[in-house]
Amino acid sequence: MAKAGRPSAKAARRGVPAGQGDRLIDLFLSASPHRCAHWNVLTGETFELESRRDAESRLEAFELRLFEEDGWVEVPWPDSDEDFRVAEAFLEELEPGREQAELRAALEGPKPFRAFRDALRRWPESAEAWRERQREAAGWRVAEVALAFDAKVDDTVITDMIARLRTSDAEAEAAEGAPGGESSTEGDSAAGIDGPGRLGVARMAAAELSLGRRRAE
Repeated sequence: MAKAGRPSAKAARRGVPAGQGDRLIDLFLSASPHRCAHWNVLTGETFELESRRDAESRLEAFELRLFEEDGWVEVPWPDSDEDFRVAEAFLEELEPGREQAELRAALEGPKPFRAFRDALRRWPESAEAWRERQREAAGWRVAEVALAFDAKVDDTVITDMIARLRTSDAEAEAAEGAPGGESSTEGDSAAGIDGPGRLGVARMAAAELSLGRRRAE
């Protein structure tokens, strides 16, 4: 993971827009271990390269900026467990029958994600619904990072996700502090949030990035 600094309190008070929702969702949706993708949570600027080997000079120049400028965060990508969780939840919403059975068999077989995508081609309506579900999941990752770094996103859907995550965090902390309360990671489920959880992949990645920069300094 690249290193990025947490925005200062002064910067957070300025409320600098950190980017349009659709553009950020596209960036987070395409994130993978083979793609260099970063978002500056202070300025809203993004940086992306399909392959680290395609433009070494451009990448080297950008890496200098990572250590000279505040606010850069490497876009986190979902791990296979999160991908499976999203796909399984999607399958549960389908009507029992041939379509659901074929898609489930693909997901449970060899090379599951490739097989799942191939199987979806035979079901155009579900393929479109799956694309929307993936965008929703990417939106939750945007919200997780925005919340972790106090970033402002000029998009009502993402803003609502951030508010729901913040409310869920507050409710979970209150429950943990109550007599007999226990630490829990089920806060989002209790609030009806179909997101990656209180300590989701993006939030943990953001915390790791902030810690890495502080250590480097």
